[in-house]
Amino acid sequence: LAPAKDAPPTLDWWRGFRSRELTGLMEEAQTVNLDIAAATARFKQADAQARIAGAALLPSLSGTGQEAYSCTSGSSSSGLTNGGREVVNYSASFSVSYELDFWGKNRDAAQAAEETASATRFDRDVVALATLTTVANAYFQVLAAQDRLRTAQRNIASAERILNAIKDRLRAGTGNDLDVAQQESVVANQRALVPPLRQTLDQNINALATLVSRPPEAVRVI
Repeated sequence: LAPAKDAPPTLDWWRGFRSRELTGLMEEAQTVNLDIAAATARFKQADAQARIAGAALLPSLSGTGQEAYSCTSGSSSSGLTNGGREVVNYSASFSVSYELDFWGKNRDAAQAAEETASATRFDRDVVALATLTTVANAYFQVLAAQDRLRTAQRNIASAERILNAIKDRLRAGTGNDLDVAQQESVVANQRALVPPLRQTLDQNINALATLVSRPPEAVRVI
């Protein structure tokens, strides 16, 4: 047996992260993602084509039915009238035919259709795996962008506290304008990092929203 470390991941590998939020996104993607839905539709179509191709190997049955209705009058030679009579006749016929697949044409066509359906099934699995992997990556990218944004905001707050302390020293006569200018530059540089981080966060949320077929404002990652 292969060592545990070499064992393939489970089909629900994302549960190993123990994140209810990620699990919910994964389950939702399997239901509403358009790429998975399209791949599933192609698989169902190929499976139906395989059944159609295999039908040529089976005997065909046809049947016909007919109903005839007649009514006789109730008059007689003496001029008297009785109740008359209604007659309904039913007839049916059935026939069975079978085409000999002497050269194996129908058998080969059915086998080819089955192989196509099998390949389409694997294609659907590949699309599903790729989609779920992309959902997980987008989710973790959102978390990483949020962490970087929070770190940048904490750095701005720390730089502003230092700037205020330097200004207090300047007012007390123990500081100088150069120190103030340098710290103001540090604060400005820290603030300049925020817009790109917000843009990255928005891009990752939009990507995640697309994968689960939601509007971006409906995606909340905590």
